[in-house]
Amino acid sequence: MVGPEFHPVAPADLRNQAEEVARRKAVKSPEGIDQLSPDAMRRALHELQVHQIELEMQNEELRRAHEELDAMRHRYYDLYNLAPVGYVTVSESGLILEANLTAAGMLGCIRDALANQPLSRFILPEDQDLYWQHWKQLFDLHQPQAWDFRMVQKGGAPFWVHLEAGIAQDAGGAPMGQLVLSDHTERKQAEAEILRLNEELERRVKERTAQLEAANKEMETFSYSVSHDLRAPLRSIDGFSQVLLEEYSHQVDESGLHYLQRIRAGTQRMGLLIDDLLKLSKTSRSELAPAECDLSSLCSRVAGDLADLNPDRRIEVSIQPGMLVQADYRLMQVVLENLLGNAWKFTSKCQDPRIEVGETVPPGGRRAFYIRDNGAGFDMAYADKLFSTFQRLHATSDFEGTGIGLAMVQRIIHRHGGRIWAEAEPGQGATFFFTLPDRAAS
Repeated sequence: MVGPEFHPVAPADLRNQAEEVARRKAVKSPEGIDQLSPDAMRRALHELQVHQIELEMQNEELRRAHEELDAMRHRYYDLYNLAPVGYVTVSESGLILEANLTAAGMLGCIRDALANQPLSRFILPEDQDLYWQHWKQLFDLHQPQAWDFRMVQKGGAPFWVHLEAGIAQDAGGAPMGQLVLSDHTERKQAEAEILRLNEELERRVKERTAQLEAANKEMETFSYSVSHDLRAPLRSIDGFSQVLLEEYSHQVDESGLHYLQRIRAGTQRMGLLIDDLLKLSKTSRSELAPAECDLSSLCSRVAGDLADLNPDRRIEVSIQPGMLVQADYRLMQVVLENLLGNAWKFTSKCQDPRIEVGETVPPGGRRAFYIRDNGAGFDMAYADKLFSTFQRLHATSDFEGTGIGLAMVQRIIHRHGGRIWAEAEPGQGATFFFTLPDRAAS
């Protein structure tokens, strides 16, 4: 608010007023000026000089106050009229009492023409109810209000405004609303564009997901079908090769026997590949049945089975107790059979083989389980191929396998909502880590 205006008195008027005051004082004085003694005259003259100096000082103060008042007016003009938001004062009935230049520009009117105009005139008809609802709450509850709505200039396009309203009083004590208007059109347009892009992205994700699910289902069906169809001819090849070796070995030379043995080894390896493909397809299609699962107990059981299958090997196995998770017990058994089986296999050429199973919590991470061995290891440069189907990092002549086991493990861990990775070094062993959520995904 601007303070009361200051009107300086003209020097001639000030002198006339001073002379009038002097005459009144002279009338009241018991002795005339001509009867004053020289000392009294000197004292009177001194007082006049002092009063003159006081008047000059007061005039200087008034001049400085006037300059400060002008500066304050300029600052008020800059702060109020040139603010980046619109300031509007509105009566309780909704009439505009005062507005700054920014508000006038937003509403497309000359500032003086806004006085006594209803603010609702500039509000889109569809948003009138929302405006009056908040306006009533402002005066009934005397609580600040804030909301978004659309306004429109005469002959212009609608634009979005964020309004913040508070209660104040005019000079007569009547309540009035003090409003702050911010043009949020660009923000609303950005929000609408983000919403549109999100909806478009969601639609595309659903389409791609449906396409991927259909492709996966088709691939799984094809793999399952082919695997079943290949079983019979493979059994025939292997069976007839075995008959030739057993009953006609005396009629076949050494080279022929070698080829027959290679045929049998190839068909048997193909049979293993088919079995693993069927297992992979089964793990992808089966429903998860998450429940509390004791990984420690399951690891002990799998390690015991591996020891029974390899009675001649002596391996130091350390399993951390109390590792409980929410997971599908049957599928977690497949995971541990493959990971522990790999550790068992790749430590076969170590002098003192060791396998360690436990859990850890990396800094800033979530609980992870690990299976560590001191076996053959591998080059981390090829780690990206580790979980791909039919990918092997070691020659079949060194370590047997089909290259499907780790792909199956990764698929099971991903279905549970976890992840799996490995760290290794050639000749220094390997460590496989995997995570599982607190609640298994369905």
